[in-house]
Amino acid sequence: MSGGQVQAPNWINTPGSQIATTDIGGLINQNFNQQMGNYQAQNQNWQQTMGGLLGAGASILSDEREKENIVPMGTVFAAGEDGKRKQLPISEWSYKGDPERHVGPMAQDVERIDRRAVTTGEDGTKRIYPERVMGSILRAA
Repeated sequence: MSGGQVQAPNWINTPGSQIATTDIGGLINQNFNQQMGNYQAQNQNWQQTMGGLLGAGASILSDEREKENIVPMGTVFAAGEDGKRKQLPISEWSYKGDPERHVGPMAQDVERIDRRAVTTGEDGTKRIYPERVMGSILRAA
């Protein structure tokens, strides 16, 4: 009303704030790389363990006459020589004179399912070939 003209506000000198954006793609990629590294480490450990157990056609002493404190734990299915699924008992036990506990099948039980998975030494003790036993279990799955 005074006759003066209204001027538009001047925003040129107003300081602007810069907020960095979140790199979602980078976070997802970093998480993936961490998970892949963990998987590869676990897989390498598993490969070393299985290679030690199943490698080079080695046999493992598994004669029930050499064991004590035998505790049945359950059964797994294994394919017999005829291809039929049969139950293979699994037990926890220790070797005579050794307190360390182990888990696995008895050679005598394995022999009932697949005679080729068991060998008998000169002293009459029975040993199993783990790769053949695992093959029987996998074929039955």
